[in-house]
Amino acid sequence: MAGNTSCEPCVMGAWLSLCKIQGTQKYIASRFDPEKLDELITRLKRFMRCKYEDPQQPLAALLSEYGIDFSIMHHFRGAPVQGYICLKPDGTYQMVLTIRGAYVDRFWFTLFHELGHIINGDVVKSKEFVDAEENSETERENNANRFAENALLDAKQYAQFVECGDYGLGKIQAFAQTQNVPPYVVIGRLQKDEKIPH
Repeated sequence: MAGNTSCEPCVMGAWLSLCKIQGTQKYIASRFDPEKLDELITRLKRFMRCKYEDPQQPLAALLSEYGIDFSIMHHFRGAPVQGYICLKPDGTYQMVLTIRGAYVDRFWFTLFHELGHIINGDVVKSKEFVDAEENSETERENNANRFAENALLDAKQYAQFVECGDYGLGKIQAFAQTQNVPPYVVIGRLQKDEKIPH
């Protein structure tokens, strides 16, 4: 974690302990297969467009088919984390996200970002990976960000969309449909890139 991030070691330790305990409570038969990445991305994007009263359980079920033990853990003041990933002893990955900020576009970006850490081999190198709000390992973070951006929105098509400069809701909805994502994903990206105001 970055030195300028406000972190309470005891709170952080407690949060990590809760994640680890949760990781021992579920068995997943499948193992992560990078060859199935495109299939997983397609299914996640389809999932994003569905309406669920409580999406956590169906999302966990979907990710378990790809060797990822997924859950959401409440965040605590003093533990400024967005996600936690580890390679469990049985060869599956555990992915825990918080819902800091409660923005749905941020939640999905974080999920794809953490998936990027798995694909990029960051988790295998460290066995455990904590994604802080500000992480000092910027190269890893930038690579995971790039993976998430490109998985959610095709880079070339997004650049063409931005070049047109028309960010009306109808245009955003039409572009989102070509990317198989909800409009809020495009809106969040445009806000992050400072093309439209928050």
